[in-house]
Amino acid sequence: MKKIQTYIKENTTFVIILFICICLLAIFVSIATSSGAWPGTDASSQILSALAGAVVAAIITLFLLMGQTASEEKKDRNTKIFEEKLRIYQEFLRKLCDVVKDQKIAPEE
Repeated sequence: MKKIQTYIKENTTFVIILFICICLLAIFVSIATSSGAWPGTDASSQILSALAGAVVAAIITLFLLMGQTASEEKKDRNTKIFEEKLRIYQEFLRKLCDVVKDQKIAPEE
């Protein structure tokens, strides 16, 4: 249960969009059913069925792309952090080499 609460706190935008999409899909299905246009065998019911399928596919695609974007952003951030750590380490090694060559340690070193 804690994992779900943590996930919701970290991905509030995702949860809100998911809730809105589910509500819109429920409204769409209820209106189509109450008007008698869906389910049925005529052309209008087939169009509504195709539209409902397209909406579901669009929602799934949206969530997949949001997840991929978040993953890529995290990867980019981690890459930048690694590059900065590498730069600092290389600077440290240069100073260490200078100390070894001089065999003297200055206060700023």
